[in-house]
Amino acid sequence: MGFEIVQCHFPSWNFAPADAIADAGLHGRLIVGDHVEVSPQDAADLAIVEVELRRHDDIVATGRGANALGGPVDAIEWLLRLPGVEGLRPGAIVTTGTLTAAFPVEGGQSWRLVAAGPVPLGNLDLRFPS
Repeated sequence: MGFEIVQCHFPSWNFAPADAIADAGLHGRLIVGDHVEVSPQDAADLAIVEVELRRHDDIVATGRGANALGGPVDAIEWLLRLPGVEGLRPGAIVTTGTLTAAFPVEGGQSWRLVAAGPVPLGNLDLRFPS
């Protein structure tokens, strides 16, 4: 699990797709939680994992693994079918898509991602300094 902090250098987030690519895909920062080993038998269950995104103690969004292109396994399989992609290196981090909507963040906020379901992913906490 992880938090991706997106950013945009274009006023009011007005940009063309080519601008987003030139802006490093709007990627600001990636915060990744603990490594969780998932067996091949359990990998498909990642699509039914449910998450809550909390700001302080308030639930601001919910989602599930299937929100990421049908599920993380489906997203990786799609990637591996692209021309010129010959595989992934062991330990590679692939961001497969968001499970919830994105929200603006401010200094002093604390965020928590809570996962529940057949794959024990745990929780991930993030705090922005004031």
